[in-house]
Amino acid sequence: MKKSIILSAFLALVALALFVAAQETKPAASGKKGESGSISSNFLVENFEDAGAWQGSMPIDFGVIRVIRREGAPRELKQESSNANRYVLGARVNYFKSGPTWFALIPPREIQIPGVTKSISIWVSGRNYNHVLKAVVKDFYGEIRYATFGKMNFPGWNKMTAQVSPFIQQDNFKMNPIWRPRGLKVKAMLVECAMEETTGEYFLYLDNMSAISEMFAEENVDPDDIVDDW
Repeated sequence: MKKSIILSAFLALVALALFVAAQETKPAASGKKGESGSISSNFLVENFEDAGAWQGSMPIDFGVIRVIRREGAPRELKQESSNANRYVLGARVNYFKSGPTWFALIPPREIQIPGVTKSISIWVSGRNYNHVLKAVVKDFYGEIRYATFGKMNFPGWNKMTAQVSPFIQQDNFKMNPIWRPRGLKVKAMLVECAMEETTGEYFLYLDNMSAISEMFAEENVDPDDIVDDW
């Protein structure tokens, strides 16, 4: 009886040791796993290296805006790759009068974000103003929606992140993705100006817009599936 108890205890210890060893050698996932089981990926949406093609817009009775490509980058991006991050998007606003106004920075074409977007991040130098930065996006059906980054009331560069509302429609699995791709399209960057700070000149710089997207449908497409393109 005593020997059987000792043998059972020994076998339990061996099983525990094997379980611990298996857990320690198990490889870690390379990304963040979403609710559907897919791994979310981080995409570079826009690096602004061709920022000279962007345009600015604002109400003509409140001021004028100029948009340029300017050399420079946040220190963190320069440390990662000094050659790949040479330019930023710069905007200068000259206000005619104070009041509730806005201005927008518009890319030469709408920027498609792959997959279902969970969040959008961008590096911002907003000169410590209370202006609010938003991304203007189109949902799956082409409707205009907004993702809010927040107030730019900080000195120097800061990475701001906007969470995309789950109520923004980004896909419809009953529709052919060839004719209407899933996900969001970035239409513009919008700045809603703080009314008490709409005097004189204002400068804004943007760099490296990225997005975290869930790629479940893209990762699980059958390679031999027939395409509905006829």
